[in-house]
Order: sequence, then C-alpha cells, then structure tokens
Amino acid sequence: MSFDADVARFVKRARDGANKLTRGVELELFRSAIMDTPVDTGRLRGNWQYSHGRPVDQERDAEDQSGVRTTSEMQSGVLSAPWPRKSYLRNNLPYAIRIEEGHSTIKAPQGMVRRNLRRIAANLRSQIRRLR
Repeated sequence: MSFDADVARFVKRARDGANKLTRGVELELFRSAIMDTPVDTGRLRGNWQYSHGRPVDQERDAEDQSGVRTTSEMQSGVLSAPWPRKSYLRNNLPYAIRIEEGHSTIKAPQGMVRRNLRRIAANLRSQIRRLR
C-alpha cells in the first residue's frame, strides 16, 4: 500500500465518522425537541420543520399530537441531506418561542430545544473525555 492510499483511506474514514456522528446528534436533538413539545391540538408539535442549507420561514397547517409524522419527516430529511451541511429544525408558530422561553410553566418550563441542547452537549463532552 502506498502512503497516498493510506492517507486517502484515513480521510474517508474520518469523513464517514464525522458524517455518522453529525447525523446521530441531529436525529437525537431534533427528535427530542419534537417529542418534548407540549401538545394540546398538536399544532405546535406538527410545525417543526427540518431543512438544510437555509431555514424554512413559513408555518405549516398541520397537527401531529403523537409526533410520529413530524419525527418521520425530520428523520427522512436528515438521512437524505448531503454532508457537510447546515441543518435547521424550526418552528415558525408565533407562540413557539414563548413556550421555549418558559412562559408555559406547566407544559414546558425547561423549553423544548435548550434542555435537549444542554443534555446532548453534556453527553458529547462525557464521550470526548472518555476518548482522551
């Protein structure tokens, strides 16, 4: 084997590993945010929209009390998106940010996104420490 072939294999393995890690983190974070969204009619949960490249800027006329449809659509998007990329999970309902900021002390006082960001960041830090 040549040095060039060894380097090419290393680069491919590193890229594949980074892609797999990125997709795994996205799937876990986005799924958790969707499923932690409080449900009344399911409109808030049904308005989570995945995109890559640029964020979606419209509301959806969709209800999804179980989160199954929304999670499935997000997962399909994450798994089919090119890599590397910028990914977005966005909810454009006017009251989504108020719920995220804790204005509903009964339904989601810790938010939907920020609590999962903290949890996943802590998990990643822990895994990185173990690798050192």
